[in-house]
Amino acid sequence: MTVATIGLGIMANPANAAVKLCFNYYSTFTDAGIGEDYHTSSSASSRTARGLWVKVTQNGTTKFEDYTDLNGCTGSLSQLNTGSISYKAYASAKVSRGNKIWLNDDASGTRGYHSGTKTISSTGTTNITFTPSSNYRNQFDILAAASYAVYRNSGAKSDKLYRIRSNTTSSSGSHFKTSGHNGNPTVYMYSGHSNKKFVIVHEVGHMLTYFNKGGRWENDCGFKSTSCPAAAGAHSMASKENNSCAASEGFAHFYAAATYNNASQDDCKMHYYKNEFGNDSSPIVDCETSNGAFVTKYVENSCVGSPTGYSTELDYMRSFWDVLTDGTNNPCVNDIVTWGSNANWGKSNATTRLNSTASGTIGNKWPTARDNNGLN
Repeated sequence: MTVATIGLGIMANPANAAVKLCFNYYSTFTDAGIGEDYHTSSSASSRTARGLWVKVTQNGTTKFEDYTDLNGCTGSLSQLNTGSISYKAYASAKVSRGNKIWLNDDASGTRGYHSGTKTISSTGTTNITFTPSSNYRNQFDILAAASYAVYRNSGAKSDKLYRIRSNTTSSSGSHFKTSGHNGNPTVYMYSGHSNKKFVIVHEVGHMLTYFNKGGRWENDCGFKSTSCPAAAGAHSMASKENNSCAASEGFAHFYAAATYNNASQDDCKMHYYKNEFGNDSSPIVDCETSNGAFVTKYVENSCVGSPTGYSTELDYMRSFWDVLTDGTNNPCVNDIVTWGSNANWGKSNATTRLNSTASGTIGNKWPTARDNNGLN
């Protein structure tokens, strides 16, 4: 189905329509509508096709083949005639600071696309809204989340390529590899996560920290707690872990939360996808304060043994959120990414290294955020 709204204007000379095309496409996030601020509908919703790669042809001649701008628009195309055009939109985008997101199927390598037609009848702006074809809808869902995240928070880097492979059959499920497809840094998305925006952006967050540092943040998740919950025996939101794992994974949760919550407000909600406590496969986590079983200072209050050198993803996520939002003169997400990269921690000294590298506004906020959330 293609829905289009035609901007009003003076009828153009057939040889010179001077039309700007602006694209939107439908995407669906089933983990939306839990109290966050952006992309809040869990139903199929039309979203701005920021930086979408589009090819436009008319009468067999290519009239535009490039990325749109951050509003999903081509700019004025005076070479178009009134009448029918054809377009082909690919699951690729170029967003803030020249950073690009490319989607390919992990098995076939195919990049998703959607083809359609539109009749140009006037000057001004023609809005084209499309529903991606069913074969590639998952790629466009992933693209919508990933491009929105990097559009909002680029990780303070430019001209990076975010390679994402959809429909991975890896036993690891959704994950990021520094040496993935053809040896390049790659995010792999499990098919069941293609419409879960918080999972998508979590994995993008790992790639973003890699680009910022020039190497992966230390992320040793090898510790297996016998006292704290861990979904399927792996690291999870409230499992006791080496604090390198807790900090790296906690940041990725924070990045997803910061993408979809307004940082000018303290309140923050994110949808978690693992069955953490055996009775809820998709709990809502409050990034700001204790909620349900997700109590504050989790490693201190709910885990046995010394907390030194250990923590939980939950405690770190809330600490980063407090640094971003509590008080005044707040840093931005990119400041926090760079701080984490400069900390350069090892297996179990993430908090110590963050202490020694916190400066300026972050240095003023960090001690309170750290102590309120029980980081050691």
